Amino acid sequence: MNDYEIDIFDAVYEVIVPELIPEGNFRSEYTPVFESFPAGTLIRMDSFPDWQRESTDSNEDLTIDTYESHVYALSMDDCKTIANTIAERMRQMNFRRLTMRPVLNGNDTSVSQIVMRFEHRINNKGQMFR
Repeated sequence: MNDYEIDIFDAVYEVIVPELIPEGNFRSEYTPVFESFPAGTLIRMDSFPDWQRESTDSNEDLTIDTYESHVYALSMDDCKTIANTIAERMRQMNFRRLTMRPVLNGNDTSVSQIVMRFEHRINNKGQMFR
């Protein structure tokens, strides 16, 4: 399996923290409650081989990864600023944005939320393709 999850998270982290999200409020795991806002997550949701581009090698040549990001803020404008920054950084790494939508935050309606999904293909050398 081609596993570059930490590298991808770190690349997004460096453009988000601390300018847009405080230290400790951007995580790579599900977090039910944040202590303060703005906050966010970037989590790899799925990873599977691209069977149409496999060779006879014993290693996976190309893997399709799907990531999901949740952004929380006290205003939709702040949410959008952070979400757009994440989306731009993901695009620079050759991710395709599949969706970006506001979601009603059922836990606390005073907190705005945007959910995004991204997908890319990555080879066993770490090269990323749309």
